[in-house]
Amino acid sequence: MRVALAFAAFLVFLASSVNAYTHPEERRSRVARLIAFRDKYRPVGWGWQYAFRTWNCPTRANNSDSECDPCGREWWGVSNDRIPGEGWVTNIHFSLTGAEGTPPRDLCGFVHAKEWDFKVCNLNGTLPTYLGGDGSCMPLLEEWDFSRNHMEGPIPESVGTIERLVRFKMQGNKLTGPIPANFGDLKALEWIRVFDNKLSGTFGETFKKVNPRMTQLAIGDLYNFAEVSLQNGNITYLPKMCGMIPVGIQFANGYDIGGSPGLGLPCPDEVANGWPNAL
Repeated sequence: MRVALAFAAFLVFLASSVNAYTHPEERRSRVARLIAFRDKYRPVGWGWQYAFRTWNCPTRANNSDSECDPCGREWWGVSNDRIPGEGWVTNIHFSLTGAEGTPPRDLCGFVHAKEWDFKVCNLNGTLPTYLGGDGSCMPLLEEWDFSRNHMEGPIPESVGTIERLVRFKMQGNKLTGPIPANFGDLKALEWIRVFDNKLSGTFGETFKKVNPRMTQLAIGDLYNFAEVSLQNGNITYLPKMCGMIPVGIQFANGYDIGGSPGLGLPCPDEVANGWPNAL
């Protein structure tokens, strides 16, 4: 297990119960890359300026191990990593900073990253397609959270190849089209949160293979999730989604389908073809 280094709300922090340090390999290359990343994006806009506003050089001697150390002795976030760990960059958080522009591909260099979080920022454009597949970008990624941004376009099929993905959180964007069929192949997936988007379509047979331990589902047409018992079931504001809702989802904590008038009713093509027995 590796200790988490996070781009937190305003600085890069390294968890440590006594003292923090950067892994020797990080010291030689990735610290320089972090500094280069900061210097490249801080001039881009006010959001990035806010994100980096307290990381200045020289860093505080009582909270750093070098003249311009991105790794402090303070940490916030969620991580199961052992402390003090080995000093790899594992958590990238710019949430609530207002960071703007398209998602920065520069972060692909941090191959130990488990979390990539930019929730409630000002990101725009389409979702990157360079995660997953051959594992060249963040091959250990477990959480991808771009919720409450301005992302648009379809959810790329490449997301369904991020083998370790546990939490996919994209609610509150402008995403269109269906959930890719290969999401059913994600054996570690536990959360899908994509409400408050412009999604359409239905879930095909491949979703019968979805992880039965999945605990949060916030989407739409739910036929193939009949065996799932959710802990949280928010499926609001999906006006183009339709179909009946399995009992295991209806009794989830926080169950809400407000703004999704087609959910709980058969889809038009099902009515036209003769409605079968409900789940």
